[in-house]
Amino acid sequence: MTGEPPEHSDEEARPAEEPPDEEPRIAGKLIDVLGPEGETLPIEQLADPARLRAVIQSLVLVSERPLTPMRLLQLLGDEGLGAAAVRDVLDEWAAELEAAGGGLRLVQVAGGYRLRTDPDSAPWVRAMTQRRPVRLSRAALETAAIVAYRQPVTRAEVDEIRGVESSVVLRSLLEKELLRIAGRKEEPGRPMLYATTRRFLEVFGLRSLADLPSIQEFKSLAVGEQPGLFPGESALQEDPGETE
Repeated sequence: MTGEPPEHSDEEARPAEEPPDEEPRIAGKLIDVLGPEGETLPIEQLADPARLRAVIQSLVLVSERPLTPMRLLQLLGDEGLGAAAVRDVLDEWAAELEAAGGGLRLVQVAGGYRLRTDPDSAPWVRAMTQRRPVRLSRAALETAAIVAYRQPVTRAEVDEIRGVESSVVLRSLLEKELLRIAGRKEEPGRPMLYATTRRFLEVFGLRSLADLPSIQEFKSLAVGEQPGLFPGESALQEDPGETE
């Protein structure tokens, strides 16, 4: 197939330098946070450091996505707190979990904090949940790496670097929500631009794009054992279905 992946609406196009900060920003007075029955949350209890810590731990546990200190601050609803105080609680908790050597870790990923199981426990966790790791072909990893380092980038630019046509692989990465449409390039034909997503950071265990290995590190891999393209690649399985 030679056509580009399906177009996305203009509303989906975002700046491409970094995955967008999808968490609401706080400007001035915090919004009121209400409980399930409409009652105001008892934020006065957060004056107790132990209670603040417990509430933050509870929010991180039930969240289905990484929580930034700013988002946690909004959920707590306390104007007297600052993001630095929330971050201190998170960092202290993360250090305690790491030192304990148990089955849980608090990790920084995709700009926020998230509870994850100990990587050494992965075989047993997968056996219980019957969840498979994200499956990516070498072609998909190669394409994702090009987009990560060159974004925003057009399909033609990806094709030129890879030496083969990349429509199928780009479409697959869009469907897996690892890439997104980041607008159109101002040139004849206005080709679509591709960039990475917040999910890309989550899947590869990156706090931000700054955690990607440098180009100099890649150049040093000419001799000896070569690690994966990304820090979290060892958690991925190869999908033999994609060959372009």
